[in-house]
Amino acid sequence: RVIMYRRVAGYWMRDQIIRNPDPNSSSDHFGKSVALRNGRLVVGNPDGNAPGTTSRCGSAHVFERNASGFWEEVSRLGKSSDTDGNSSFGISVALGEDYVVVGDRKHRVGGSVGSGAAFAYELPFGDGVCSGAVNSLGNLAWLEVLGSHRAARGLLRLRAGDLIPGQLVMFLVGESSGYVPNPGNSAGALCLGGRIGRFDGPGQIGPADAAGLVELSVDTGALPVTPSAPILAGESWTFQCWYRDTQPTTQSNFSGAVEVLFE
Repeated sequence: RVIMYRRVAGYWMRDQIIRNPDPNSSSDHFGKSVALRNGRLVVGNPDGNAPGTTSRCGSAHVFERNASGFWEEVSRLGKSSDTDGNSSFGISVALGEDYVVVGDRKHRVGGSVGSGAAFAYELPFGDGVCSGAVNSLGNLAWLEVLGSHRAARGLLRLRAGDLIPGQLVMFLVGESSGYVPNPGNSAGALCLGGRIGRFDGPGQIGPADAAGLVELSVDTGALPVTPSAPILAGESWTFQCWYRDTQPTTQSNFSGAVEVLFE
């Protein structure tokens, strides 16, 4: 377990006890390693179950504070290899601005057990402002923002999932959030406001892949609003995607939307 403390009026008070969301025994070592930064917590569990399996090759759990102030799990990391359990994924963890690094000192390399490795994962950032509507596959399409929230770095990508495989997808951006239900008889809501732009340049509109995923790299120096504008430090922009759907009465739908404050 992990015990969180909060400083109140000069005193450290116990805030919350975080227990293993997927316990398999009394010796799975959840909490062996921890990292905390900017409202995110990563907890290593080197003897825990790999995500989606009962193989004890380790895991790492990402937590964030919810609207009620409690820490809740938002992501679980692990490996699909070393399923013989000869692993210690999560023995160490480190947390950066938009990424997490997980150590595994027993990782198998070229058949040699114990060579060790470190695994780096990107973490999405931004605040969700609305969710998608149920599509013809029964899914709520989602959107996440990856790369860096530092505008000057120019490292920004949009990824959407739970879309309709093979159907067209177009990403959108707005200078604020908003709410327009069922625009143009579309399912869902357009959750953008202010100047709104479409990423409809060459190669920017395309079909979702067989897994219902699509990704776009964003030119942070020229967002497709009118007039074209760069992303500057201190600004907030909201991203969403529109996609073709096969509902009986509508022909398109929207993903959830995410607002990002850039630095």
